[in-house]
Amino acid sequence: MSSEVKKELDEIEKIIKKGKSMPIALITLGIHKILNPKQDIRKHQKKMDNGFSARNIDKKYINPTLCELGLTYCSESAWVTRTLEVSHPYNENYPGAIRFGKKPFLNLVNLIETKHEQHAENIVLSILQFFNKIKEETPEIIKPLTSPEKLSLNKVFVGLDDLVNKKYSSQHGAKFPVLIINSLLKVLCKEVKRYENCNVKKVGSHLSSDSGSKASGDIEIFKDDILFESYEIKKDVEIDNHIVNIAKKKIYLHNPKRYFLLSSKVSKKEKNLINEKLALIKKEHGCEVIIDNPLYIIKNYICLISKLDYFIQDLGEMIIKDPDLKIEHKKEWEYFYKSINQT
Repeated sequence: MSSEVKKELDEIEKIIKKGKSMPIALITLGIHKILNPKQDIRKHQKKMDNGFSARNIDKKYINPTLCELGLTYCSESAWVTRTLEVSHPYNENYPGAIRFGKKPFLNLVNLIETKHEQHAENIVLSILQFFNKIKEETPEIIKPLTSPEKLSLNKVFVGLDDLVNKKYSSQHGAKFPVLIINSLLKVLCKEVKRYENCNVKKVGSHLSSDSGSKASGDIEIFKDDILFESYEIKKDVEIDNHIVNIAKKKIYLHNPKRYFLLSSKVSKKEKNLINEKLALIKKEHGCEVIIDNPLYIIKNYICLISKLDYFIQDLGEMIIKDPDLKIEHKKEWEYFYKSINQT
């Protein structure tokens, strides 16, 4: 490869673990250039003059192949990320706020298109090698506990508290409380009378909005195929009147019997206004809206379940397989797992 191509790839390798959308987009554009040499790959949207739909190609071919190979992939497409979807060619003036690696990404796309088309395959292979290295570093799926009766409830909760509150350098650490509560609810559906004949819907990507996924919240419980309860987990986002109004619209649209708004912060200034809004929702619709701290919910639910080993096993598999979580998050889970399994 030319020295300028190698230089940009070195920059990509430095930040490859921080975000997957950009390198996957490079793979998509590079492969499309190999198969369609006359296509200007900077014009990544069909609506552009002589453009093409990079998103559709990625969704139909690239991401499924990466997933099948056990490499880094997105839940749907790299182009779900809004920073890559700005309707502007990928040139030096591209306005999208790509968080990690914007400059090497745009430089490589333009080098392929203007000077080094022959290096497209090497660029794709290099990124695949970076992904393969990540795969080799990824912890294997945790095996079931051999002595679940020795688990300490307090030890588990303290470990989960650390897992949720740790400050991660990579994005999507906020998904931990979502996965934890999702796994706990699966156990409650098997053990608690209230949740008889209920099932918990599979957790979606954190990159998709609720409107885009047509969901009422981060977690949904269905009873006899009818929405029963919804959970919206904000973690450290302050719950104010605006967030309650958004929840109200979802409640009136989807009709859950209970709606949980979970965050560690609630607006003190708007406390009375929020309580009035909750009472109005209860009166008009009948849904009970419960505002609480996600860690309080986790602690209470852990105390309710008897199949703690099932919860730990299920949560571990979800974390290891989750496409949004990075190596940093999965290594932290591995540390937690080892710590609670020590005698």
